[in-house]
Amino acid sequence: MVIEHIDEQLPGIILERHDFRGDHTVVVGRESFLVLADFLYEEGFQFLVDITAVDFLERDPRFDVVYHWLNLNNQERLRVKVQVNAGV
Repeated sequence: MVIEHIDEQLPGIILERHDFRGDHTVVVGRESFLVLADFLYEEGFQFLVDITAVDFLERDPRFDVVYHWLNLNNQERLRVKVQVNAGV
């Protein structure tokens, strides 16, 4: 599974993880996102299915930017969340 592979190759980059009904989700810091995106691309996650955001009005950081990736080699999906504030 890709989450374990990320842990092996990029230790400490994953802040949180969720696995619910086959949906794999990781949360990474804003400063780590590009490193993870490059890694995922090299691992076959070359199709960005969707980008969206969720507004948590009372939370700091306020927003989750959510990326849905698809591995074109094995059809595995991964959701990546990055927490940011407005204006970032």
